[in-house]
Amino acid sequence: TAYRGTEMVQEVGGGICQVSSTLYYCALLSDMEIKVRYPHGYVSSYIPKGMDASVTWNSADFKFINTSDFPIRIEAWMAEGFVHIRILGTDERSYYVKLDYEELESYPYDTEYREYAPNNPEGYSDGDIIITPYTGCKVKTYKKLYDKDTDKLMDKVYITTSTYNTRNKVICIIVDPTPPETDPPETQPPETTPAETQPAPGIG
Repeated sequence: TAYRGTEMVQEVGGGICQVSSTLYYCALLSDMEIKVRYPHGYVSSYIPKGMDASVTWNSADFKFINTSDFPIRIEAWMAEGFVHIRILGTDERSYYVKLDYEELESYPYDTEYREYAPNNPEGYSDGDIIITPYTGCKVKTYKKLYDKDTDKLMDKVYITTSTYNTRNKVICIIVDPTPPETDPPETQPPETTPAETQPAPGIG
């Protein structure tokens, strides 16, 4: 699954953002300079809010600069369903970095209902969740610098603001379009009113 704008589609390369997001997270912890970074359309489940990096071919990219005085090496691998990345280099800093975010706004989702026939080709049953929801939000990301010797907070540095969209929950409702069979109404003979009787005319 991949995002195309705010839509989820099946396409080659879906899931590669988990690699770019993990690398972005490592670059922040390494206190590198971030040159290009785009958030996802929705909050990512595998990384804290505001710490993801979306990439797509010929469009959104992720770039950072090694601001240390020495070369670095990026190691990446996958094991047991997890992406692992580490940046190796010579650390001459007197501090270490922790990441944090502040949620500024939250945008709740609504619930929608979509009608399907009983034998729909998608195979949905009544009550199935067709589209999973996302709560939208706006967050600010910070890095906190701590002294290596005392573990005291030295500084709190603003990184960026990320805005994530809301996606409504869609639930299936099974509706049978065939009208129910009904018995024909019983027919009764029409009611008649007896004719009034009049005396026969007399002969005079």
